[in-house]
Amino acid sequence: MTTKTRPAAPPVAYAKAGALALSIALTAGAIAGWVRGDEFWLVSTIFAICTLAPAIGLAWVVFVAEHTVEVDAHAEDSIEQRWFERASSGALLDLVIASGVALTLLSLVDLDLPGRTALLLVVGLAMGDTMLRYALISRRES
Repeated sequence: MTTKTRPAAPPVAYAKAGALALSIALTAGAIAGWVRGDEFWLVSTIFAICTLAPAIGLAWVVFVAEHTVEVDAHAEDSIEQRWFERASSGALLDLVIASGVALTLLSLVDLDLPGRTALLLVVGLAMGDTMLRYALISRRES
C-alpha cells in the first residue's frame, strides 16, 4: 500500500488558523469573564488558555487540513467503521433495556432522581458500553 504525502499548507493558511484560534479563545475568555462578573481578568485569562487547544484544532481543520490531508474515498468501508457500527448498535439495545429496567425500579421504589443525574448516567452507560463492545469486537476479530 502506498501513501501519498502532500506538501505543507501555504503560510497564509497557518496565519489564518492562528488568527482564528486566538480570536476564538479570546472571545470565549471575554464572554466567560463577562458572565462570571467578579475577577474578570483572572476568569477570562484562564478560560482563554483552556479553550486555546480546542480552538487550534478547529482552526487547523478549517484552514490547514484541506492542504495537507488527503481524504480517503472509502473511509466508510474500513473494518474499524464496521466494528464501531456493531458496537454502537449493540450498546443502543443495552441502553434501551437498562433504561426500562431503571425506570421500572425507580417507579417501584418511588425514588426521586434529578434529571441531570439521570442524563449523566444514561450518557455514561452509552459511552462505556460502546467502548467495551468495540474493544471486545476488535480483539476478537483482529
